[in-house]
Amino acid sequence: MVKPSPGMRRVLRQAHLYGRLVAYNGKLYSPGDNHRLCSEETAIAMVKAGWLRHRGEDYEVTPDGLRADARRE
Repeated sequence: MVKPSPGMRRVLRQAHLYGRLVAYNGKLYSPGDNHRLCSEETAIAMVKAGWLRHRGEDYEVTPDGLRADARRE
């Protein structure tokens, strides 16, 4: 398994905390927040890695994403 970068870990933790992330104007945000977490391109890369699931305008963390965040090697 590929290790997520520190920025990706932050995105995974926020997705786990809030249950979902919202895509808006090519960027991902926590629900109700106006601070950008990452670009949508990064989120797509995380979907391809199996760490996030894309559902409409939302992104949700997967069980593999939780495990990838928990691994701090």
